[in-house]
Amino acid sequence: MASRVAMWALAACAMALGTAGGCAGGPSTTRLEGEDLVAFSERAAQSLASSDAISGRGPDDAPWVIAMRLPRNLSHDVIPEGERWFVMERLKDSLAMSRLARERGLVFVIDRERAVSAGDVEDGDPAGFRGRRPTHVLEGEFRSIERRSGEHRTDAYAFVLSLRDLANGAVVWSDSFVIKRGAHGRAWD
Repeated sequence: MASRVAMWALAACAMALGTAGGCAGGPSTTRLEGEDLVAFSERAAQSLASSDAISGRGPDDAPWVIAMRLPRNLSHDVIPEGERWFVMERLKDSLAMSRLARERGLVFVIDRERAVSAGDVEDGDPAGFRGRRPTHVLEGEFRSIERRSGEHRTDAYAFVLSLRDLANGAVVWSDSFVIKRGAHGRAWD
């Protein structure tokens, strides 16, 4: 009985310290909003379609297999790995990017490391990667944008995408897109 009372007392102390910590608590996280991701995907597909690297390609050209990598987080917010993968998968599966892939002979794949960890293919199974040998890589990075006007503040991300040719390492396309964010956590963090 005494050990139960001690356990409840420790739990109550921990809760009190956790709520009284204010800014000393853990970092807040962010949530990327679905509507903004749809608009971002459309803008990214339009930008890529009009680029010098892609604009002259057609559906009968030798396919470019584009491996999509986990975006780096260079913002001052916590963006969980799953959320960063979600952005790339949402981009890959968007209607605008699917249409672009059909029209320009592009094949978007999630890189081998993610495909294995997600259980889509087995690491030792070469058949699972047939047709997935990348010719290009699409990389992204999140950067923080903060706009202030008087006492008001708006936070967003600049999401920079770069398409690199693996044969020579040259960046064949790059663009930056603004994605809004919804903050979750303490307002004073």
